[in-house]
Amino acid sequence: MTGVTPWALWRTGWDWTGLSDRRVYGASLAFLALPFVAASTILAVDPSNTRHTDPALLVMALTLLPMVGHRMRRLNHAGRSGWWGLLNVVPVASLIFAVAIAFPKGRAVDVPMGLRSIGKACVVVFALLLVARLFVMPMIVVSGSMKPGLQAGDYVLVLRGSAQVGQVALFAHPTRPEDYIKRIVAQGGDTVKMNQGQLVLNGAAVPQSQMDAFVETFVRSGPLGLLPLCQGLVAPGGVCTQDQFAERHPSGAVYRTLSDGRKNPLDATGTFAVPPGHLFMLGDNRDNSSDSRIPRPHGMGFVPEDAVKGRAWLVVYSRTYGDAQTPFFRTHRWFKRVE
Repeated sequence: MTGVTPWALWRTGWDWTGLSDRRVYGASLAFLALPFVAASTILAVDPSNTRHTDPALLVMALTLLPMVGHRMRRLNHAGRSGWWGLLNVVPVASLIFAVAIAFPKGRAVDVPMGLRSIGKACVVVFALLLVARLFVMPMIVVSGSMKPGLQAGDYVLVLRGSAQVGQVALFAHPTRPEDYIKRIVAQGGDTVKMNQGQLVLNGAAVPQSQMDAFVETFVRSGPLGLLPLCQGLVAPGGVCTQDQFAERHPSGAVYRTLSDGRKNPLDATGTFAVPPGHLFMLGDNRDNSSDSRIPRPHGMGFVPEDAVKGRAWLVVYSRTYGDAQTPFFRTHRWFKRVE
């Protein structure tokens, strides 16, 4: 290594099979720690603001991981076993380890590089996942308001950016510090109403066709442990059914909706005129969803367009949160695209 520059230190820190003498190792801690500390400060100031948090996480990863790389290079230079690098993941001990390995002298010995090569590959994969956070964000579905497409316990990837009418969107609730996930059914300038459980857009009923009944077990599910809504009274562990429809939105989106078949105040509403710059959100589980049909201050009402964080894209995996009467993992829902 000919020069000790921030760029050279960052670049060589990704090569865990190389060497770092005391001078280079000390410089890596000094130069690469600065953006790490700055990003940590930003993260601590406003951890709830994703516009700050995710870039901060990215900067932290892209500086912390080369720092770890130089620790491994320092071990190489000192002829020490790469297994000592496992201390990098132990709180407090990793800081002591970082200081301790600055003192051993270099040894002219050959050190097996297999373990360090594996470590380097793992770090690169981890870094790529962090970079992906700039474009994709994860979320866990906590309720059944978007059944049958999304169910409580689904781990969903959301593509950052805007979402179109007819798509499922993740957004910040207008009056609560929470993120919600619903379907966008209308935008500014549209009119919306519900007529006997059927969606009416701009005066025209959205076509529905009845499908086979949606069937599930009457047990608690998801992080909140909520019970599903069923037709009639069902005993715990019994068979829970709901009417299921295929709805064809004017946007071209086709998706499934549910109804328990009973009269619901939200099945028949007045006409909502969506103001410019706002969206009308509906849950696909029409009788079990708190959405734009409930005006503020009791509900979310219309949702500002800039509250949308992204479009739900893929269910990576799904689990039941340990309910004794159902399988822990719902593998049939893994890697399922969101309709």
